[in-house]
Amino acid sequence: MRKTISLLLVTVMLCILIPLTGCSDGADYSSPNAVIKAADSGVNVIGKTVKVTATTDVTLGYFYTKTDMSVGANVAVGVYTDDSILGLDMDYTGIKKGQTVIGTIKYYDSELSSSRIILVTPDK
Repeated sequence: MRKTISLLLVTVMLCILIPLTGCSDGADYSSPNAVIKAADSGVNVIGKTVKVTATTDVTLGYFYTKTDMSVGANVAVGVYTDDSILGLDMDYTGIKKGQTVIGTIKYYDSELSSSRIILVTPDK
């Protein structure tokens, strides 16, 4: 009886722990702010992933715009595609306000000190 209870307990624990370990978001950066701080410190962020919560329904390709006082810049995150002008997918309609998106960074622009632009390909 004791062996059966032990086996049952181990089985239950495995059924709980294994799914929980697979629940991490897998993003390299937890926010656009973290991407900016990494890039400002010299890290190449292209090809890394970022987790972003949309501040608006995607409009003209952008789904996140915010003034980030900690980096002193306006930040915009948009959807990247190879096919459109400047790499921004102006016709993309798949992201809604409040939705959390994990995407691969394809483009990062910090040329203007007062703004940062991050273009991502949303992971599916």
